[in-house]
Amino acid sequence: MKHLINIDNGGTLTDVCVWDGDQFSFTKTLTTPFDLSECLFEGIAKASANLYDERDLVRLLHEAEHIRYSTTQGTNALVERKGRPKLKREFSLPLTGTQVVDRVITDLAVFDITEREGMVLRELAPGVSLAEIEESTEAAFTVRNDDGAPRIEGATP
Repeated sequence: MKHLINIDNGGTLTDVCVWDGDQFSFTKTLTTPFDLSECLFEGIAKASANLYDERDLVRLLHEAEHIRYSTTQGTNALVERKGRPKLKREFSLPLTGTQVVDRVITDLAVFDITEREGMVLRELAPGVSLAEIEESTEAAFTVRNDDGAPRIEGATP
């Protein structure tokens, strides 16, 4: 089985949990707020040493089926529903990979990312309206009924 890598970037420590289908590997590194990629890659490299008895970041990344990344700051902003839209039209930071995300799950909704249609709203959280999604999402999206038929084209605020 391919690996599942979960990364939780906190204010002080960054936790990495890797599951290979049979066992879990847990590591911690100090968070580097000046460059979050540093603690992210250090944590994954440490996890690779646990799995392979030697550091092999590239091997673990190639064997990863999914990588989940969360941040304390991002989670707090979502829970508090503060700040600017989180789903952007364009990225402002360098990308480490393109076309590798097929689903985005937030506290408000679930979106599928498709090659043909782009971002497709699939599910709303209880008590959340389409208007709230449009207000909190900068990126354009399509809304689909359960049968897959187009319903509404999402407006970009």
